[in-house]
Amino acid sequence: MSAVVTEIRARRPDATTPQPVQKEHIELRIGGMTCAHCPPAIDTAVAAVPGVIAANVNPSTRIARIDYDPARTKIADIAHAIRSVGYTVGTATTRVPIKNMHCGSCLMRIELALQMVPGVVSARASLETNAADIEYQPEKVDFPTIRKAIESVGYRVAEPKIEPTAEVLDPAEAANEQEYRTLIRKFWLAAVISIPVMALSYPDLVPGLRDWMPMGSETRRIVWSLLGVIS
Repeated sequence: MSAVVTEIRARRPDATTPQPVQKEHIELRIGGMTCAHCPPAIDTAVAAVPGVIAANVNPSTRIARIDYDPARTKIADIAHAIRSVGYTVGTATTRVPIKNMHCGSCLMRIELALQMVPGVVSARASLETNAADIEYQPEKVDFPTIRKAIESVGYRVAEPKIEPTAEVLDPAEAANEQEYRTLIRKFWLAAVISIPVMALSYPDLVPGLRDWMPMGSETRRIVWSLLGVIS
C-alpha cells in the first residue's frame, strides 16, 4: 500500500510547475533598415518586450517574425518597441467616420470592440473628429470586418457620398465637410426664426409694433402664442 501511495505522490504535478504558454505568430514588415546592425537591434528591442517568446528579422525580406504570448503583450507594444529604436512598422492606418458618438462611454465601447479584432494594432476614437483612427495589418483584417466590429456595439460607419470630381476625396474629411454644411444650414434657419421672435417678444421697444400689439390686446396674445409654437 505504501508503494502505491509513493508512486501516486511521485506522479502528482508540482504546484510550481509553470502553466503552458499561449503562443501566437505575427509577421511585421520593417522600414528604415540600412545596415547589417539593424536586424540585431530590432531583435533585441522586440525580445525585451515582456511576453515575446522569439523574434527574428530577415534582412533580405525586411520582415520580422515574432512569436508572443497574447496574454502578456499586445501587437501595439511590439510595434512601439520597434519604433522606439528608430524603425517603422509595416502597418496601415485609416480614419473611419462614425455616427452617433456622444460621450466618453461611446469612445470606450468602440475602441474596445476594435481592439478585439485580430489584426487591429490600435484604435482611438475621438469626439472632435467623430471618427476612429485605426492601425491595423492589411493582411489580417479588412474594412468589412472593422465595420462589423463597430456595428456590433450599436454604432454606424458614416459613409458620405463622394463625387469623383469633388475637391475632398477623403471619407473622413468629406464627413466633416457634410457635417459643417448641416450645421451652417441649422444656424441660418435658427437666425431667420430668432430675429423676428426676439423683435415680437418685446413690441414695446420697437416703433410701430407697440401700436399694433398694445399691452393686453388680443393681437399680442395671438402673436405670442404663435411665437411659442415657432420656438
